[in-house]
Amino acid sequence: MSCQSSCFSIYLTLYLLFASFTGFSQAVTVTQTPEILLSSKRTNVTINCKHDQSSHNQIYWYRQVRDGGLTLIGYSPGANSKELEKGFESKFDIIRPDTYHSSLEIASLTSEDTAVYFCASSITLTQNCITALQKLTHAPQLRHS
Repeated sequence: MSCQSSCFSIYLTLYLLFASFTGFSQAVTVTQTPEILLSSKRTNVTINCKHDQSSHNQIYWYRQVRDGGLTLIGYSPGANSKELEKGFESKFDIIRPDTYHSSLEIASLTSEDTAVYFCASSITLTQNCITALQKLTHAPQLRHS
């Protein structure tokens, strides 16, 4: 699969997700550094992420291996808090000193760690939004022609 078709698919999906939640959030700038990272095997590396919205208290870390989809490595629901997905606990660590900053640390690099790494931020839905969704009494009916 070429980068053009896969990148288009990712951008389209992210655009659709953003468009779905414009009522819940404002525009946010997320910056990830370094943009490109080359390192030797068996070294440790750190990827940094920052955003500019105080309401975005959740930060997610993903990776995408060649010809694969996005895989969640883990997330941080707030400062000094992290949840790593099963299988990532021994090699990865998420550092979150405050609301705006997070780092992904990868220990003892191997060729299997070659991937594109992404960070993302989001707000937490309030109880009012969740309650409103829970008030649905039945699922909408789909009609087939």
